[in-house]
Amino acid sequence: MLTRGKLLMSLLFVCSCSSIYDEKEAAIYDAELSEKSEIICKAYAKEIELRKNNRLTLQMEREADNNFAIAHCGVKENIKAIQDLKIKASDGYGIPVRRYIPSNEAMKNCVLIFFHGGGFIEGNIETHDYLCRKIANSLGVQVFSVDYRLAPEHKFPAAVNDAFDVFSRLSKEYSKKNVIIAGESAGGNLCAALCIKINREGFKKPLAQILIYPLLSGDFESKSFQAYGEGGMLLKSEMEPILKQYIGDAERSDPLIFPILQKDMSVFPETVFIAAEYDVLLDGQLAFKAKLEKERIRTRMIVSKGTIHGFTVYGEVFEEEITDSLKKTRDFFK
Repeated sequence: MLTRGKLLMSLLFVCSCSSIYDEKEAAIYDAELSEKSEIICKAYAKEIELRKNNRLTLQMEREADNNFAIAHCGVKENIKAIQDLKIKASDGYGIPVRRYIPSNEAMKNCVLIFFHGGGFIEGNIETHDYLCRKIANSLGVQVFSVDYRLAPEHKFPAAVNDAFDVFSRLSKEYSKKNVIIAGESAGGNLCAALCIKINREGFKKPLAQILIYPLLSGDFESKSFQAYGEGGMLLKSEMEPILKQYIGDAERSDPLIFPILQKDMSVFPETVFIAAEYDVLLDGQLAFKAKLEKERIRTRMIVSKGTIHGFTVYGEVFEEEITDSLKKTRDFFK
């Protein structure tokens, strides 16, 4: 396995200049893994190889993946204050939430609710602590990171319901502020699903959503799946097993599972996409963006060249790409 020291040494040989562009080039499907992406993929491959001789339970596998993310998150930025909270779900469960307060609240008229990634089956507040600090400081906004319940112990729609319970509580508590929602990977899916549920429940939709390489479509045979289905951090072969653990026997035609199936797109607010170029989920994001624009909803897609699904979690490798993506996200709100 690549140690932290070896990983940092490898990065000394990688060009520091990142390439950020909008979505037009992304649909060419000729992306190649950047050197940085290859470094993290090789590190994870070695991690998986070490596990082969061990019979890991789901909990052990979850803990190992979470620890890998934490080990490679990079140097965490200082933040003015952090507060760990519990928000009561509709069934009485106390949902853990972490509040991040930046020193400079440039967007003091807003609060941001964040949902972590992990394929609905892993990830937590700690795996995304680095990213939430970056978001809070980069945007100048208070961030509330939600530790929603995971599958397969808590199958769909448990995570969507937890997301809604947190949103409804915070939107009432901060009624004088605008609410932005954001999510990474599976968390991006929950953001879009949450917008649909918010509309169904009669609540005011968020000011905006920030979707970081989200799962939005169930088309696992698209061009991006064909082009990038191997070699990255999210493989074509993994999608069905992940989805099965999350939804069980639920009907796939439900837009809360695949938000691109939503007919009335007006339920969604202005949307920023932070996309990985080498990602099987890219086509679903491009198609969702097109549907939003057809509804005349303002969007922006930010693509980081050569990056893999999950890159915003690995700040040790992708610090520059993450910083650049969040800077462009901040510009969207100016």
